[in-house]
Amino acid sequence: MNAITPARHAQIQDKIARIESERNVAIMLAVESGSRAWGFASTYHYLNMAKGNFREYLQGENVKLKKYFYVLRPILACAWIHAHNEPPPMEFDRLLATIDDPSLLREIQALLHRKKSGDELKQGRKIASINRFLEEQIGAFEQIASRYDPGSKPHPEFLDRLLWTIVTEPLPASSCPAGQG
Repeated sequence: MNAITPARHAQIQDKIARIESERNVAIMLAVESGSRAWGFASTYHYLNMAKGNFREYLQGENVKLKKYFYVLRPILACAWIHAHNEPPPMEFDRLLATIDDPSLLREIQALLHRKKSGDELKQGRKIASINRFLEEQIGAFEQIASRYDPGSKPHPEFLDRLLWTIVTEPLPASSCPAGQG
């Protein structure tokens, strides 16, 4: 099981600090549990979305080209979650960082450029390299998802150590109420 990334940890700490400041409270313990904490629920959601859209929109020789984004976004979101163990960014351009193949990246960027420049991306010949990539990624993430047991829980000793670390970690002086730090 992967730990929360430093970037995600910083986001959580910022959010907690903002809530404490806005509501004039001290949050002593914040816990996220279950599959969402480790990215699994999101991965399944994105994978199912990608599979359904791929099956529905990108199977013929001629396809609606804008539908590629209906499959690319969720597949790239799965790749982001898998690589970073954090929720994917909303910006499609940032999701493109998960693509290693320069040729494929150029094809997707060209399609994206057409979309951004106002092209309606109507019917056109399917783009074989993008279809191949999507098929491969769907297969890879289906394999990853099949190994996940939603009933599995972290070992109790891991949770005990984690809780102990959290409650014994000294609070920064700035988060202690006056006279109690």
